Amino acid sequence: MRNTEAALDGLAGPLEIFFRDDDAGWGNRELFRLLDLFGKFDMPLDLAAIPAAIDRETANELMRQLEHCPWLGLHQHGYCHVNHEPEGTRKCEFGTARSQQRQIADIVAGRERLRDLTGAPDPIFTPPWNRCGPHLLEALPAHGFALFSADRRIEDQGAAIAQLPVSFDWERAMREDRLDEALGKAISTAEHPFGIMLHHAVMDDASHDRLATLLGHLASNTRVVVRKMKHWIPQ
Repeated sequence: MRNTEAALDGLAGPLEIFFRDDDAGWGNRELFRLLDLFGKFDMPLDLAAIPAAIDRETANELMRQLEHCPWLGLHQHGYCHVNHEPEGTRKCEFGTARSQQRQIADIVAGRERLRDLTGAPDPIFTPPWNRCGPHLLEALPAHGFALFSADRRIEDQGAAIAQLPVSFDWERAMREDRLDEALGKAISTAEHPFGIMLHHAVMDDASHDRLATLLGHLASNTRVVVRKMKHWIPQ
């Protein structure tokens, strides 16, 4: 991770970073392995949880960790992470194929399920596949959400909700065998805040090893501040 460490050490001023791990509810063994890794460094991590995928046993363990681990956050990731768009188009749970009424019903049902299972999730919404229609952003504030996170900023036509997009797809860079080079470049040109997206369910040993190296460097780097996503919820 020489390029990444050089980019971090060469920062002119403090850089705010957050980690968002998607698809909590899938791959539970891998999920808790990731939580163990972040726990070793007391490093902030936010879980984007699929409401329909989380069972009671998993929820109970997450509640225990949320109670005792101030570095951990949890928020809603769609409803069931199912594609509703026609074949041949980009996958999307909240696109144009269904009515807004049905989509909002799913979001509300997911919010209530997460509340029942985990207590009080953060008022943040991450759409599956990091995409949705602009109409959704307009509707989210009325249903208790204060922050929206995808992989880019979506034009929201004036919706009263803040956006916190991720900046770097960890597993894509791993698949393309360019993690160190790509992450170093992204950090050197980063704007505040810098979000790193993880997918625990597909992380292998090599991915964990490199992430552990990064977390260790972040933990000792005074130019970096790692925060939970709720830090950016407007007050």
